[in-house]
Amino acid sequence: MFLHGDGSFVTYLAFFMSLRGILDVDVHATEVKALDGMITGSDEEAALVKAVRVAFPNSRQLYCVLHCQDNVRDYMTKTGIPQKVREEIIRMLFGTNSLALSPDEATFEDARAGVMQYARQYCAGIEEYLATRIIPKLLKNCFELVLPFLCVNNGII
Repeated sequence: MFLHGDGSFVTYLAFFMSLRGILDVDVHATEVKALDGMITGSDEEAALVKAVRVAFPNSRQLYCVLHCQDNVRDYMTKTGIPQKVREEIIRMLFGTNSLALSPDEATFEDARAGVMQYARQYCAGIEEYLATRIIPKLLKNCFELVLPFLCVNNGII
């Protein structure tokens, strides 16, 4: 579901509370406890994320990797980081065998350390941005989506 509106917390909250009310009275949704395992995904729009948290306090939030990638690319372009360095950081964060696709904590940590070391060496100004804005979202995605998927498919859960 794609939601676009005025970007207002109040607007999003009204929508999600209406949806919550419908789901709360739906006998089938109540029986299967659909709201307990709800996972939502979005870009980084603060009003939307906050409204989902208020309406569905037990839901888990994922972040759109494409939006994260676009945000990193835009940030690096605006801060004047050379294209070759931008491409390598994007590859390390979002490419094949990247931080975003880490199958476990150890791999994630190794990939995170590699990205931060590269950033420190070639564009030190981006370290804080990556550490505070991007890497926590990718870690959350990894724990909410990738690791449970791998555990289920490997018979761990």
